[in-house]
Amino acid sequence: MPQPTQRHCQNRLLAALPAADFALLQPHLELASLSVGDVLIHANTPITQVAFVEQGIVSFISLAEDDQQIEAALVGCEGMVGVPVLLDADQTPNEARVQMLGLAWTMSANALKAALGQSPHLQRQLLRYAHAYCLIRECSRRNEGLPHQDAPEATSGSPLFPALRDWWCRVMGSQ
Repeated sequence: MPQPTQRHCQNRLLAALPAADFALLQPHLELASLSVGDVLIHANTPITQVAFVEQGIVSFISLAEDDQQIEAALVGCEGMVGVPVLLDADQTPNEARVQMLGLAWTMSANALKAALGQSPHLQRQLLRYAHAYCLIRECSRRNEGLPHQDAPEATSGSPLFPALRDWWCRVMGSQ
């Protein structure tokens, strides 16, 4: 199985890491195909793997009290599947389901936890992503219409969008 080179990573989280932090993750990363309908995280079960999406889209599905499925957030090449692991949680009430064919670099949740313990910088960078992810989920919950890929764009009249977009770019180290 080929190992990723940071220079060729399409995942923005992996590409933005300092080389030393990427090197902590690299030996554990395995390329996986994402097929529509694949479930990467099952609700209320231990999270054993995380995924850094290279191509494709993964939805986070919440179940309402009436068993209605609600798409709570979307992640593409800008992010990762497994944010609860960053927050020291081993499961989530949400399901992560592939909505668009693609690829992802996957690794065990335990390997990620070990790398986070070795690098405070890596932990800070991924926690910043977790914060952005939570903000985006909140906007989605409010039905503000946030786009699901790349940096958030000001598509609604809400004053939150320009500020969130600018903050996201600073976190990701892009313009």
